[in-house]
Amino acid sequence: MAQMQVLREKCERTRVNLLRELENLQLEMRKIASWIEDGAQAYWQDELKTANRVWREAKESLARCESYVRESEKRPCTEQRKHLAKATERQSLCERQVRLAREANLVWHREATKLQAKLQRVMDLAESELPVAVNRLEGLLIALEAYANVHVPRTEAN
Repeated sequence: MAQMQVLREKCERTRVNLLRELENLQLEMRKIASWIEDGAQAYWQDELKTANRVWREAKESLARCESYVRESEKRPCTEQRKHLAKATERQSLCERQVRLAREANLVWHREATKLQAKLQRVMDLAESELPVAVNRLEGLLIALEAYANVHVPRTEAN
């Protein structure tokens, strides 16, 4: 009987720990959702704005360098061309990352919905089915103790 009492206590502790871990998991999911939905998209949008500004500045710098009045004033503008190429590459990267962030958000919502349903099933198990099992075990323990405490008198056959 003592072992059954220990089992009942372990079941209750497991239920409490399970609820705590589910709560932690949901908190982590909210953090991830916040980062995917807001953080990543906002970051790459800001980077794209900066990349567009840098690209415009590089384009203007190249245009100024290439402008000349006389043929003798013509310059190679190698540095400006390199800077523009680098700015164009960064701009493309940022545009790609913005698209990926949007796609990641869609995938996240789809997968999070599936996971949330599974988490809810486990939460229901921990909140309703485990307490019912613990209560049944408690009832069995009480019945077993009552049975063990009953002294049945012996009758001798005549």
